Amino acid sequence: MGGYRAALTDRSVILVRDTFNDPTTAALVPLYLAPKAIAAILDAPIYRDGRPIGVVCSEHRNGPRNWTDDDVTFALSMAD
Repeated sequence: MGGYRAALTDRSVILVRDTFNDPTTAALVPLYLAPKAIAAILDAPIYRDGRPIGVVCSEHRNGPRNWTDDDVTFALSMAD
């Protein structure tokens, strides 16, 4: 999960259109994403006192997804 965890601290959101072909989510594919057919994710970390304490996860099944600016805004609002 190194790529995913690193992305949580380096980015305001993790936006992956195609989880099966993105290095950020490569380690998650065999155990979590593939069995559940999760093909795209939009994750926003939740911070308290400058440290990540959780994640708001949006998952899309059965094929890639082009996340919209509204999707990102919503995820960030929820995490905030």
